[in-house]
Amino acid sequence: MREVKYGWLIRYLHTTGASPCLLWSTCTCSRALLYRIVQAPRELLYGVRGSDHLLALMAEGFMGYVLPWGNMSYLAATVGPSN
Repeated sequence: MREVKYGWLIRYLHTTGASPCLLWSTCTCSRALLYRIVQAPRELLYGVRGSDHLLALMAEGFMGYVLPWGNMSYLAATVGPSN
């Protein structure tokens, strides 16, 4: 972060952009379920792939949170999976 020019900006844009990305994905999957788009022949596209995409984003967010491995990320790694 300190060795690259504007590395701090890239890091903070990335950390603040991750939550809206997850929220946007959640809203998109919820909208598909709410409007009953998950019907034949599109159930594979929206149902399975959308859910897989959402789970992958959630896992990526958790792994990115644990990546720095400080005190706060250690607590997240011990408390997060137990819920």
